Amino acid sequence: MSYFSVFQAAINTVFLGVVSYGVVVISGLLFTRRRKDLAEITYNPKIGKISLVTLAAVFGILALIPVIIAGLTTFELSSLLLVLGVYLFGAVIYLVMRRRARKERIDLDTIFKEIPPE
Repeated sequence: MSYFSVFQAAINTVFLGVVSYGVVVISGLLFTRRRKDLAEITYNPKIGKISLVTLAAVFGILALIPVIIAGLTTFELSSLLLVLGVYLFGAVIYLVMRRRARKERIDLDTIFKEIPPE
């Protein structure tokens, strides 16, 4: 096993997780804008008028950019297809379960509209 193949495997593994981190970072960025009511009643420290959650999300995006560039520039087609296949399979499972819930007349949009109480 050569050094490049070990490096390639490591980059592929990291790149699989980048999407999940990206979703969390983007949701943190949008949280204080879309749900101001929730942001105000939860712990939401600010620096000036900017929420600390928003600042952390911006820094998170900036930290992910080099990882995304490294992943895209070193990927082989087979690795890229594997990553796309994993996320496509997850999306298919989500859509099937959402359709199943709709047939049982369960409104998932209403259920997940608010954060449940602890």
